[in-house]
Amino acid sequence: MRRKAIKAGQRPDRAQGRPSSCAPGFTLVELLVVIAVIAILAALTMTAVMSAMESASTTSCNGNLGQIGKALFMYTKDYGTFLPSVGPHPKYLYWFDESVLGRYNRDPKIYVCPAKKGTAVGYGLNHRFHCGAYPTGLGPGAPALYYNHLMITLAKKASGIILACDTGYIVRNRDDHPNTWLESDTMLNGGWVQFPQLNAPLGQPEFPYWVNTGHPRPAPRHGGARTNCLFFDGHVEAIHTAEIIDDNNGDPGCLYDNQ
Repeated sequence: MRRKAIKAGQRPDRAQGRPSSCAPGFTLVELLVVIAVIAILAALTMTAVMSAMESASTTSCNGNLGQIGKALFMYTKDYGTFLPSVGPHPKYLYWFDESVLGRYNRDPKIYVCPAKKGTAVGYGLNHRFHCGAYPTGLGPGAPALYYNHLMITLAKKASGIILACDTGYIVRNRDDHPNTWLESDTMLNGGWVQFPQLNAPLGQPEFPYWVNTGHPRPAPRHGGARTNCLFFDGHVEAIHTAEIIDDNNGDPGCLYDNQ
């Protein structure tokens, strides 16, 4: 059979009906679709990464509080069930000092909350059980000091009273809802924690929440504005900051007053 003659300047592959080797490029619409899909996948991946990081931070914080609890229990076993001082005082050191709880756990990293790495200590002891210096009002000169070394066995409901928790000087918006409190990075966070209450003293309005200026407070550092809390029975639980202080002293279910 005679082959069809190829005209001058005509490519053989086109003359024989075969497709060209040059494929067409993406259209603008196709390119935009690809970019949109990549953006969605990146957003989903970032959300998953952030969630994993938050979960890891919470888990690490829980582990820190668990180790602090073990050290506190060993301390009270050696000292007649008395809790350590929060300090500072020449006679009574901070509870996290290397010569206090440091004797039972020598890793200083357990006092650093992974969600608050800017400060050396991110936890505080319940202010109603700590050992602090108070004036007795006795004597003609400067008042003498006494130290309320409270015993861990005084906790009436060990599983329902906070022993220690995420703590910070939250001063930038203390009149706002507790779940939105913001911490200051300029002050030491640890030592002891003052738990505010809804109903303020002296007839102050219920809102904003009453807090003592300059006192450290429970900090909503973890997912969903939660504060990690160590209880007197040794278990650790993440609780919404507002729920910690939603009861007054003496009310049933109050997590800090031991009533």
